[in-house]
Amino acid sequence: MVVFDINDATSLKGDSGLYINYSYSRALSVLKKAGKIDSGKIEFHTEESSFIKELFFWEENLENAVINLRPNLICDYLHRVCDYFNSFYEKNRVIGDLNETARIAIIKYFVHIVERLSYFLGIDLVERI
Repeated sequence: MVVFDINDATSLKGDSGLYINYSYSRALSVLKKAGKIDSGKIEFHTEESSFIKELFFWEENLENAVINLRPNLICDYLHRVCDYFNSFYEKNRVIGDLNETARIAIIKYFVHIVERLSYFLGIDLVERI
């Protein structure tokens, strides 16, 4: 038996495509407000390190899911990086901060990963919610 709960499916928290889209559109909004950034030397700080480390494992997570025929691993990873992004966004000022360039670079990489993994999962992303 399949149980469908409309509240779970439309929740902005938890394991849903809407949560992924919410995180993605939130990141795009920041990038739009930020405009162009200098692509020179970027220094990352401790508060960004756990988020950055998690982002670097996206290809490994994708490969593991493909080898083991377990697309749910991609879903789990995508949800985890969305959690990291939302926590990062809530705790850190991005635009106007001394670390703005580094934080924008992190968000750009997050957007790239969400786009790639959503493609593999067949999730259509929206720019605004």
